Amino acid sequence: MKKTTNKASKAKATNVGGRPSKYKPAYAEQARKLALLGQTDEQVAEFFGIGKATLYRWQAGHEGFRDSMLAGKERADADVAESLYRTALGGSTVTEVREEPDSEGNIIRKKVTRELPADVRAQRYWLGNRRPHQWRDKVVVEDQTPPEAIAEKANEFVALMAAARERQRQVLIERGILPPEEA
Repeated sequence: MKKTTNKASKAKATNVGGRPSKYKPAYAEQARKLALLGQTDEQVAEFFGIGKATLYRWQAGHEGFRDSMLAGKERADADVAESLYRTALGGSTVTEVREEPDSEGNIIRKKVTRELPADVRAQRYWLGNRRPHQWRDKVVVEDQTPPEAIAEKANEFVALMAAARERQRQVLIERGILPPEEA
């Protein structure tokens, strides 16, 4: 068997003739942190001063970089899902510090703790995505009327319309709007 090699594949394997990569191993941790903050791939690429295609090459060529970004995205998504769940259920408490003047004009600081109610929008969103067949907003109506009943109603409608047209013609003749010979 004859082994063939071309210059392009050889250059790719050794990265000869191309610009050296800007990638550094420390970028993996930075990418994880950016993903945790909810940054998109475009924003991560912009942060590193590279294009999206280069970011994807880094992910393909550096397993640690790819894994770090995925871990950050999964953690951020899990945190948001947990927060959405807590918001949908309600019942968490919030403590606020309020400043109010007393009768003598002195500022009094009060800590006010209140319980947050359940958020109906969060509940609808959660259920609409988790159980779309039960909670989706789109309603599908299927007509269960047999074809014979539809045909019967259509015939009744045609007869009613013919009678209405005849009554209308008679009224027009009585009022002298339509001559009897055209009738």
